[in-house]
Amino acid sequence: RRKIPNIPWFLWLFLGLVTLNSFEVMPSEVTQAGSAVSRWSLLAAIAALGVKTSFAKLTEVGWRPVLILLLNTLFLAGVVGLGLYLDS
Repeated sequence: RRKIPNIPWFLWLFLGLVTLNSFEVMPSEVTQAGSAVSRWSLLAAIAALGVKTSFAKLTEVGWRPVLILLLNTLFLAGVVGLGLYLDS
């Protein structure tokens, strides 16, 4: 018998908010506030990853993974920059 995994409560909340927002039943103030909270939460999560990164351990893996990480970062920055340029 297969065990069905429990779905976390925050995923149910996320799906509910997506549904409500799709049907435009939430006031625009709530949507704007949620968007701001979302952006700041993402920023905090990325900053936490950066703070947790150990450069000493990063150098232990060798130069190739570091080069791939650097190239990936430059590529993503280029895509974002191009998107901002085309949007303006």
